[in-house]
Amino acid sequence: MSLKKLSVLITLVFLNCSVFSQSENKSEFRITPFTGMNYVRLEVDADYRISSKSVFKISIKSAENGTLLWTGKIIPTKGGNLHKEKIIFKVGNLNPILWTPANPYLYKISVEQFVGKKHTNVLTERLGFRSFEKNGEHLFLNGKRIFLKGIAINPPGRGIPSKLERSRSFAMDYVSYMKSINVNIIRIPNEEAWFDVCDELGMMTFGGNYGSRVANAKNDFGKKTEKVGDETDNGFPNDYNVGVDWYENQKLGEIAHHPSLMVYALTNETPFEGERAEKWEAFLDYAYHKLKEWDETRVYIANAGYGYGKTGDICDLHRYWGWYYASPFTYLHIKDNSKIIPFKKAIQPITFTESVGNYTGPDGRYNLTPDHKNPSSQLAWSGHERQDLQSTLADSHQSFTLKTATELFRRLRVINPELSGIFPFTILFYNWNGIEKFSDMNPKPVADQIKTSFQPILLSWECWTPNIYAGAEINPVVHIINDDTHFEDLKDAQLVYQILDEKTKTICISDTLQLDTIPYYGTFEKKIKISVPEKLNSGIYNLVGKIIQNDKIVSENESSIYIADAEFVKIPLVSKEILLYDSKGATKIAFNKLQIPYKEISSFKNVSTNSVVVIGENSADSFIIENASSIKEYVSKGGALLSMRQNEKLMPNLNLILKDKIKNSIMDLDNPAYPPPVRPSRNGYYVNPERLGHSIFKDINRRDLRVWSDYTSWNE
Repeated sequence: MSLKKLSVLITLVFLNCSVFSQSENKSEFRITPFTGMNYVRLEVDADYRISSKSVFKISIKSAENGTLLWTGKIIPTKGGNLHKEKIIFKVGNLNPILWTPANPYLYKISVEQFVGKKHTNVLTERLGFRSFEKNGEHLFLNGKRIFLKGIAINPPGRGIPSKLERSRSFAMDYVSYMKSINVNIIRIPNEEAWFDVCDELGMMTFGGNYGSRVANAKNDFGKKTEKVGDETDNGFPNDYNVGVDWYENQKLGEIAHHPSLMVYALTNETPFEGERAEKWEAFLDYAYHKLKEWDETRVYIANAGYGYGKTGDICDLHRYWGWYYASPFTYLHIKDNSKIIPFKKAIQPITFTESVGNYTGPDGRYNLTPDHKNPSSQLAWSGHERQDLQSTLADSHQSFTLKTATELFRRLRVINPELSGIFPFTILFYNWNGIEKFSDMNPKPVADQIKTSFQPILLSWECWTPNIYAGAEINPVVHIINDDTHFEDLKDAQLVYQILDEKTKTICISDTLQLDTIPYYGTFEKKIKISVPEKLNSGIYNLVGKIIQNDKIVSENESSIYIADAEFVKIPLVSKEILLYDSKGATKIAFNKLQIPYKEISSFKNVSTNSVVVIGENSADSFIIENASSIKEYVSKGGALLSMRQNEKLMPNLNLILKDKIKNSIMDLDNPAYPPPVRPSRNGYYVNPERLGHSIFKDINRRDLRVWSDYTSWNE
C-alpha cells in the first residue's frame, strides 16, 4: 500500500466514527442545519466513537411532497475550537426552492448511520434554504434588499394563559393574523411551537437574549444569580468563551435550526456610555465574531436598543418618539444619522426594534402608572376629557402615532438609505389575560393602521397643511415605496387621487397620474397641485390616493384635512369692547388680518369691566408689573382678561396677577437626544383644551387643535 493511500485510510477511519448507538434516539441529539441559498451545513451534537465501519448517508427531501433534492454518502468533519464535541456535514451545489415570506418552502434532512450493513439510527430535522445578511447599509434576503416591518410585543410570556399561548393552534391563529396585516417579522422568545409555525407560514422572526445578563452571570445591578463559570458583576463571564458557549448550546442553539430566524440579539439595552459600556462592548464584539464564525446564516444585533453600531451587523435603536417625547414628528430626525447615532463606527443598516409606545389597557384607555412616562403624553392628547371618551381618543392617538412614525421611517429612506426596519412596541389587542382563544384578543383600531402603513407597496401622503380654506391651493407630496412581497417592480400602474367628504363620501376632486416603473425597493415622490373648490362647506375631508395596476388596487392611503368655508372666519358681533396691550405687535397684526375690532391701551386706570382686556403674545413686560394691582382689581370686579402665550422669561410677570401660578416648561420637544431631557416639553403639535366648554373655544373642537398647518411651504 502506498503512503498516500495509507494516509487516506487513516483519515477515513478517524472520520467515519460511530456517533449514534442503537439505543440512542433523535431526542438525545441536537441536529442543526445552517443553510444558504445553495448549501446546507449540518451540525450534530454527539460524542465521537471511533469505528472504521461507520458510513453516513444524507437525504434532503421536500417536506411538502417528498421530492428528493439530494442524497449521498458523506464524510463528516470535526468541529473546532469550542465545537470539539460536534460533527459537521456539508452539502453544496444544491438548487433548492428558496424559503421566502411569500413562499415558505421547507425540506427535511435526514442523517443515517450504518456500521457495516447494520442500520443504527436516523436523525431528521426540517430546514429551509435562504440567506439573510447585511451588506453595507442594507439587509438582504436571498440576495434581495428587504425592509423589516415588525411588531415587538408578541406572546408567549405576555399574560395570556400559558397553556393556550404555547399551543400550536394559538400560534397558528396569531401568526396568520399578523401576516394578514402585512407584518413580515415578529419578535418572540424561544418557543418551539411558535418558530415551527413561523417557518411554515413565512413569518420572519427576531429572537434574542432579552436582558443584560449572559450565561447566568451577575446582572448589571450586581444582583447575584446562579453561579456558572467565572462570573463578574458586569453581567457576563470573565471567560468570554463561557458566554459564547452559552449562546451556541443554550440560547441561540435552541432555535438556530429554524429558517424563519433572521435576526438575533445578544443582549437588550445594556450600558452604552462609560466604563461599563466599554466592558460590555469588548465582550459583545468578541462574542459576535465567534458566533458569526459558527453561524453566518443570520444577522446579529450586539446590544438591542443601545448598540449604536459599535459592533454586530445592525445599528439598532429603541426610541419612543411620539410617546415618551409626545410627538411622532421627532422621527423626522432619522434622515440625519449624526443626530441619532453619536457613537456609530461603521456603515450598517439601522433598525428601531422598539418604537412608538402608547400603552393602553383592556378598555382602550391609557395606562396611567403614577410617576411614569405615560401621563404627560396622555395629558396632551386626551387630557381630562370625559371618561366615556378617553378610550376613543387614546385609540386615535395610538393610530396617528403609529402611522406617522412608520410611514416617515419608510419614506425617509430615500434620504437615509440605512433605514432598514421598524418594530412598533405598542398594544395591538384589547384582551390578553384570561382569553380562551385568539379571537378573544380583539384587535384595536391601530391594527388596521398597521395593515395600511405596512402595505408591501406603500402610498403615503406628505401633507403639512391639514387645515385649509375652501378655494385655496395645496401641494401635498405623494410618496410610493416599493417593498413588494415578491420582490417585483411596479409597472404599468396609475395613481388616482381624490378629495372626499368624510361624512358623505362625496367626491369633490378627482384626478389620475400615470406612473413610471418603480423598481423593487425603489421610491417615488411627486408634489401634486390641487385647487380646492370654493363652495365646499366647512368640515373634515380626506385626501385619498389609490395605486391601480391591472384594474386592481395595490395600495391605498389617505390623509385627513379640515376645509373651512367663508363663514368660518366671519367675526361674530362682539358686545364688549376689546382692549389690547401688545408691546411686541404680533397679536395686533393677527387681529388686523382677522378684522377684529380693538383699541390699544397703555394704562389700566379707569378700564370698564364691560370690556375684554387682551395681553398680546410675549407682551407681559414691565408694564404688567407696574399695573399688576390695577389689573387684579379689574378682574375682581368682573372684568374679562385673556393672555396670549408668554415665554418662560415673561411668565413670572404674568403670575403677579394670577391666582393660580403657571410655570412654563422649557424642554424642547424637537430634540432626538437620548436619554431625553426632562419632560414635559414647552412645545408640541397639539393643544389640550382643559375646559373645552369655555366660550373661547366656541366652534372649535379637540380635533381642530391637534395638528396645525405649516405656512412656509416646508417639506421633509
